[in-house]
Amino acid sequence: MRIIYVHTNDLAKNETSETFVIYHSLSLALHHQEVLLILINNSAEDASAIVMSKFNLTRLPDTLKILGYKNPTKSKRNFHKIVAEEVGKMPASVVIIRHHAVLKKLISSRQSKHRYVFETHDFFYDLGIRDDVKYWKKRKRQNVERNSFKKLDALMHLNPHQKELYDQYIPAVPKIVLPTGLQQVHEGSQGRKDRIVYIGSLNARLGSEWLIKLAGLIPNNYELVIIGGKTVEEIDNFKDNFVNSALPENVKITGWIDKKEIENILVETKVGLLPLTETFFNKYLTVPLKLLDYISYGIPVISSDHPSVRSIIDSKSCCFINWNDLDKVIEQIVKLVDNNEEWCRMSKGVYRLAKTMTWSNRASLELDFLSNLLSKNPTVKTES
Repeated sequence: MRIIYVHTNDLAKNETSETFVIYHSLSLALHHQEVLLILINNSAEDASAIVMSKFNLTRLPDTLKILGYKNPTKSKRNFHKIVAEEVGKMPASVVIIRHHAVLKKLISSRQSKHRYVFETHDFFYDLGIRDDVKYWKKRKRQNVERNSFKKLDALMHLNPHQKELYDQYIPAVPKIVLPTGLQQVHEGSQGRKDRIVYIGSLNARLGSEWLIKLAGLIPNNYELVIIGGKTVEEIDNFKDNFVNSALPENVKITGWIDKKEIENILVETKVGLLPLTETFFNKYLTVPLKLLDYISYGIPVISSDHPSVRSIIDSKSCCFINWNDLDKVIEQIVKLVDNNEEWCRMSKGVYRLAKTMTWSNRASLELDFLSNLLSKNPTVKTES
């Protein structure tokens, strides 16, 4: 099978989507599929070399080729044109797309030899049901979804709630649910400290107000490590909520750090925090990368109770809780940190889940789905 995977973000930047795209590409290539990853690379360095350096790889699979094109302007129209030309040259392939603007370009010039598949990471088909986005900001994406999605050969979703939403509007388009994979399961429960960790941005949508209050409530002999804060300004704004902008001694904010540093912290962590406010995206669409990090290290999670989270992890491995009741949150933290028997029980549950969520397992399911797609006669879908 030939797969063309299109990513419109710049490899030279540290985008969160980059990790997903690279591990997704690797998983398909390691299943002996011919994968061409097309992306933006405004660096002078070769795209493959950048990927190997960022992801600590000694080599890439022979079946994975990465094409990086420069796009120095804010507009990506020229890059979209290049992508359409490259795709047009290729023999029959599955074309996987994850961005709306390039989808519009590719669908307008689609060829019957290809199958076109879109990865959904959000939902814009009907902005009328969203309470967390401004219509004027996302109306172009809504138009793309309404005009282009029905012409696709398939949709791939990260959780079942995304699929259920799109099924209401375009039931005829084949769909599959494929949660984000884990690259590695880091087994081992020895050497865990009385450490609680939060990974992510320090903004209100992701529960920073709860973290501020929690920081002043956790027992002094516990350590709260916050891995995140996109900018110095974001970290300073968080600190301004404390007396003299000084964090409690047992609270640490690392800022954004590399994967190895995160690994060194998580391998000694007992509890992962996942506070999510009540937005449409958080309730139904999100697949938090921080949750996947916790799962890969066998870390029990204390999370907001949203359908999106329950579609990934169950109550055997996660404590679902109302984060407005911080006394209950603290009670649950203490129960896990101080009760080793309870912690071991939940950690074993997390590890059992982790072993089913690898990128390799995900790739097997995806390739079965795509093979079935390719077995059907080629059709050029037209607007109905």
